[in-house]
Amino acid sequence: MYHKHLNEFSQKDKEKIQVHKEKVHYGSVHGIGWLELLDTYVPAEVPPGMPKDLLVIANLTDRAFKNASRIWAALVGHSLLNRGRFSDWNVRTLMILPQEEAESILPRSIRNRRKVAILNEAYSRQSFIVAETDNTENVIPRGYELVEKSAALVAQRMAENQIILPQLRTRDTPDSYAEVPAGPRTEPYAAKYPLFVGEPFKEFLEKKDLYEGIINGYYKKHGGTIEAELAYARARARVVHIAKELAKQQIELTLTNTIVQAKLNAADFEEAKLYKEIVKKNPKMKKLVDRRRNFFKLRAQVLHLAGDLAKLELQVYSYEEKFLKSKVHSLKVAEERLYREALKQYSTDKQASKTSRDYSRARASVVHLAKAADAAVDLAKQQIEIASLEEKLAKAKLNPTTELVEIERQNSILVNLRKEFTEQSSEALIHASRKLPNLVNDYRVALGASGDIKDSRLLWDHRPFEPLYIHPKEVMPKGSCCAIVYSEPEPKERLFEKFAIDNTHDRHDEAVEMALSVVGTFGIRARETVADMLDKLFPGQSPAEVVKLVPELFDCIPKQLRLPITKATSDSTATSPTTPPSSFYDEFEYMPDQITLQCLPVSALLSLLKAYLNTPNARSFLQVNRSLGGSATLFALRSWVFEA
Repeated sequence: MYHKHLNEFSQKDKEKIQVHKEKVHYGSVHGIGWLELLDTYVPAEVPPGMPKDLLVIANLTDRAFKNASRIWAALVGHSLLNRGRFSDWNVRTLMILPQEEAESILPRSIRNRRKVAILNEAYSRQSFIVAETDNTENVIPRGYELVEKSAALVAQRMAENQIILPQLRTRDTPDSYAEVPAGPRTEPYAAKYPLFVGEPFKEFLEKKDLYEGIINGYYKKHGGTIEAELAYARARARVVHIAKELAKQQIELTLTNTIVQAKLNAADFEEAKLYKEIVKKNPKMKKLVDRRRNFFKLRAQVLHLAGDLAKLELQVYSYEEKFLKSKVHSLKVAEERLYREALKQYSTDKQASKTSRDYSRARASVVHLAKAADAAVDLAKQQIEIASLEEKLAKAKLNPTTELVEIERQNSILVNLRKEFTEQSSEALIHASRKLPNLVNDYRVALGASGDIKDSRLLWDHRPFEPLYIHPKEVMPKGSCCAIVYSEPEPKERLFEKFAIDNTHDRHDEAVEMALSVVGTFGIRARETVADMLDKLFPGQSPAEVVKLVPELFDCIPKQLRLPITKATSDSTATSPTTPPSSFYDEFEYMPDQITLQCLPVSALLSLLKAYLNTPNARSFLQVNRSLGGSATLFALRSWVFEA
């Protein structure tokens, strides 16, 4: 399929572009013989002015190719050797790989940053995925926020470089959700951070549809009965309401009569007493006194009734409130009874019962995932805050003008925050299980201490554009997935410097193998702590001594000041901001057991490589392999061992 397009491309300039179709032999032990294969086609002599630039295009999607990413890594290793016709050529690669193998070379998440990925970071000047089929399953584990930040950065980069992708080759961001719908007897769960719609959520939606289908089916069958019961409950509620109103009016009438009669009796007694006294003094004014007496009597009645009505209103409000509560309760009881009846009806159906259980489990799984992600992201953000405080503290300690009180304050905040982080981690691990470490480390590697994804240690975040979308109909066999990965190496001299390959070594091949063996060990043991690796590389040396050998580790390893804290003096400060004195490193307490090897930047790993190759434990490949926990034997080593 691709050979046709390559032939069309070669027709543009037959002298400079030659295409050879080669079916390579692949063995599970020896892999592909890259040296022999390329020596066959690379010309012995190159015309003057023609660049020695070789582009290897390979399709490694066939199932016969086991570990296709390692086949690519083998070519990288061969390109570092100073033998063969292409030893001084710039060897670029454009390879079609199975999707999981492409992830091993250019991972999106820390979980896949292992042997081949670290080798690619050290080897490549630039490396990116040109095109790929749908890769949602590898996008989702990184988390919504990091994917969004990375995509925004790439969009900005594309705009600056005026890169426009064909519309048919672009993909939308996977769907996300922030709330899990309510279950039969559970409230909705609102996630703190959005999540991608992955397999657990899709399964939940499927189970939810099945469950609601059964409920709707039952309602269609028994809906008339249910509605009749509800209508009866509502009618009964109206009757209860009327009864309450009648009772309220009866209470009002009785209360009013009682109060008014009492007031009138009291008024009559007082007025009669007053009337007798007035009549005795002036019998002729009887009519006037009667009028005044009636006036005061009526006035007293009005005043008393006003107060009684105010009290009555409070009582009426209290009765109404009680009635509303009783009405709601009666409806709730009726509906709950109907719901229980419905459950009894369809719970006898085995399929319906199984669907209900599956739905509850699926929803519980999604809620658990959302809670785990919330806990992990909270811890990840706290980890970034800790790294930022460490950086700030180091600058303050290095500055002689910073007061000792301020340094102690910053160190105290750092110690307390780390203690809080440890406590929350131990509690969250029960809830977040395996999801927690990967997501926390993803944030650590992508955002660092600055919180800016521009400083990401993953090559994926530095891609020039989003991968072009390969449609399913363009891939054979149907349903398979693949990715096209481009890789361009650093210049050979720069690679020798990065991998600490000594050209004066008696056996150059052995120097290459030693370097690749150490880098490979970093990848194989990527999930181990930095403390474990330092014990293997520099046995018996303290972390502070190793940091002096490899200053790049200072910014990577968790740390805090040793107690008691001393103030920096002009004699102990650095001559420049980037070169602190050796004694400066002794003032910190390092915690390399709190960070894994895969979280270190490639520059720090290569500095570790250089420092290790200068130790007495790195005099031969066999010695290097054994000291790092390998099991190589003379029989398994390559030809240069037998030449010794």
